[in-house]
Amino acid sequence: MNIKEASGHFKSLEELRQQLIKELDANTTLQLSEAQWNEVNQIADEKMSSFEWIYGRSPITIIKKDDVEIEVEYGIVQSLKGIGERNVKLIGAKYEYSEIQKALNDDLNQAEILQRVF
Repeated sequence: MNIKEASGHFKSLEELRQQLIKELDANTTLQLSEAQWNEVNQIADEKMSSFEWIYGRSPITIIKKDDVEIEVEYGIVQSLKGIGERNVKLIGAKYEYSEIQKALNDDLNQAEILQRVF
């Protein structure tokens, strides 16, 4: 159940809570074996640590760090403020350390910019 989609169908938070308990069968506990936990962790590592999972489906996000502001949409840098004219080469890059590093490969201040952006 997607809470965002379902939330409009409930008159109160308590009604939503009761539906979640019913849907999730929250009165029982599932005990996983070590092998099952290993499988869960492997799937999580493979799927949920990917660029697509973390950033690829995200609408516009504004990331602020110190005096730098980065606008990222669906994981792609759309605009930057606070790092001067050097920001032009970062527009269109994936908001991922290695991709920003590649975009800055010939910049003498690469380390400083990476520290300011991440």
